[in-house]
Amino acid sequence: MATTAKDFDEEDLRPIKLLFQDEGRFGRISDPAHCWAPKGIRPTVPTHIVREYTHVFSAVCPHDGQSCSLILPYADTAAMKMFLQECSEHFKDYRVVMVMDQAAWHRTSDIETFENIRIIYQPSYSPELNPVEHLWEYIRENYLRKLHMVYHGGTGASFGTYPEDYNGMR
Repeated sequence: MATTAKDFDEEDLRPIKLLFQDEGRFGRISDPAHCWAPKGIRPTVPTHIVREYTHVFSAVCPHDGQSCSLILPYADTAAMKMFLQECSEHFKDYRVVMVMDQAAWHRTSDIETFENIRIIYQPSYSPELNPVEHLWEYIRENYLRKLHMVYHGGTGASFGTYPEDYNGMR
């Protein structure tokens, strides 16, 4: 990190902020499974497999918890550019050192350079080094699973609504 911090202009006296970046994919795949039928009858079940995803880009500072996130329909170079632009503006009072994995859209030459962001790539196949991975785990285990259960529990709630227990996620 010290080497990367030296890449900033020497006259720039803004504090340095270390951020870890990652993107998470959230969505659903409808996949019909087993169903009950009387013995001797083979049911026919019409099926339409649905794949719907939303991608969340997030950068978090483990030191103070500050973060910047964007919810986008795709994870590609254009989305990464948009996210970095947003982070650059959000943390304009800092020199940002951002640690991220080596996804193809992170390493492309089309990614612009920003005056206040320097990027460090973590080693390949090492998601355990990125604390943002735990953010996705937490959201999936504590919020999305419960919303799924509420939806299928016959309450009439949908994935787009927030029961009282989930006000903190809005």
